[in-house]
Amino acid sequence: VENGAARILGQRRYGLTLDGPSVIFPMIAELTPRPGHSFWNGDVRLLDIPAVELGHLRQSDALTDVYLLCLARAHKARLATFDRRIDRDVVVDTARYLHVIA
Repeated sequence: VENGAARILGQRRYGLTLDGPSVIFPMIAELTPRPGHSFWNGDVRLLDIPAVELGHLRQSDALTDVYLLCLARAHKARLATFDRRIDRDVVVDTARYLHVIA
């Protein structure tokens, strides 16, 4: 997520007047020591999760969303996102692990 945030927010077309992704990392470093933050290693493997219906995965650009949702599920947490397009049929019991921010 940290790398993805730097990649996306560091793009000029995203609309921020930042000078590339290198500007984002100090912001992330400032946020991560705060209470309530925990870093999760990307140690989830989609093939090892029986709750993932890979046959429903139709778009390759949805793979990151599904992975983050499964990572949250593995840590008994919820993925908070602004993205309303996450396919809810790929992960069993998605509503329990997904929070779409209004």
